[in-house]
Amino acid sequence: MDKNSEEGGALDEVAAARRRLAERLYTPWWYHPVLGLLLGTLVLQVGGALGRPAMFLIPVPVLGIIVLGRIYRRLSGIDLYGNEAPDGGRRGRSLLAIYVCGLIICFAIGFLLGNQLGIAWTSWVIAALLVVGTVVVGRRYDSLLRAQLRGVAA
Repeated sequence: MDKNSEEGGALDEVAAARRRLAERLYTPWWYHPVLGLLLGTLVLQVGGALGRPAMFLIPVPVLGIIVLGRIYRRLSGIDLYGNEAPDGGRRGRSLLAIYVCGLIICFAIGFLLGNQLGIAWTSWVIAALLVVGTVVVGRRYDSLLRAQLRGVAA
């Protein structure tokens, strides 16, 4: 009987640690807008809206995205990479898969309409939608990730 209460106490400690980790997982308010702006800049560059020389500056926002990820890991103290890393569960993985497919489509449409057909304003519209979409999807993914860490179905 005493062994069961010890196991229950240990499980309670694990649950409390998961809740503390979920609360520690903090995304600054500026993270998703900055990520969206970097991705939007890439769409503008690929779409030719910033001129031909901007194509040579594509590494700048790419490096910015990498640096932003490192800043996030440093601020939160949590590394979300690896096989055992939390991923928001099935809904989080599905959300990210849809988002990444949407990114690819945005880049393709921006390139085709903006760069190939010369309709530059479409790249601006796609970039704006991408900024807003990144903020919305990013915040939803954060909530799914926290729910997974807490052990609560979202």
